[in-house]
Parts: sequence; C-alpha cells; structure tokens
Amino acid sequence: MTDRENDTATRWQKRRRQMVNPEEGQQAMPETRQQVIERWTRRVLGDQALQSPAERGPRVAEEAIELAQAMGVDVGALHRLVDYVYARPAGTPGQEIAGTMVTLYAAAACVGADADAEYDKEVARIHTPAIEDKVRRRQAEKREI
Repeated sequence: MTDRENDTATRWQKRRRQMVNPEEGQQAMPETRQQVIERWTRRVLGDQALQSPAERGPRVAEEAIELAQAMGVDVGALHRLVDYVYARPAGTPGQEIAGTMVTLYAAAACVGADADAEYDKEVARIHTPAIEDKVRRRQAEKREI
C-alpha cells in the first residue's frame, strides 16, 4: 500500500471504531459488514450495479474463480464443475449465499488465512480513491463481456 492508501486505511479503521464506540452521550449502531459494502457499492458503482443480479452474480463467480486459481485449482476442473452445477436445479440466492460464506471460511482455514482480518484489509483498500477509480473502470469493461 502507498502512504496515501495507508492514511485512508487508518482513517477508515478510526471511523469504524467511532461507530462501535461513539463519544460520550452519543449512541450509534455499528454498520454491519453488508451495510458497509452496500453503501460503498452504491457510491462507487451506483444503484444499478448493486441491484442487478446480472452484474453481482458474475462478480461473485469471478472472485471465487480467482480464489480457486490462487489455491492451485486446474482450469479444467472448474469447467467440469460449471457443467456439474448447471446440470442441477438452481438453488435460492439466500441459501447459496450462506453456502458460499461457509465454504469461504473453510477455504480460509485451509490456507491459514483469517477471513475476517482479510475482509478488514480489503475494505480499507477499496476505500482509497485510486482503487475506487480502478473498480469503476474495470466494472465498465466487464459490462462489455
């Protein structure tokens, strides 16, 4: 991270602490992780990107594929897995989100990562102007795929 990104990350972490531990006389409810990302996505990419399953679904798949790649999974195995999954009836979004989260935590344990700490680092990183601009550009490119 650059110095500017570190400064932004520090400000982000301070803001989170203030939401959890407000100053005397104030009462604040901390944002959930989902609310943090919902607000960020809306601000950076807009309501359409946030509310479109046609955009969110492929982004989830892309991140899962990148994780599988980082874990050494062969691309051929992923192609076979896509065929296997699509040969079965579709599940419900809520249940599949839960299954994805459980599997993600198990993957973190498998590689010795702390999923919650990695989330915190990523949230700090994406709240930097340079990353927000990069995300906007890449999202526009992905809409063309």
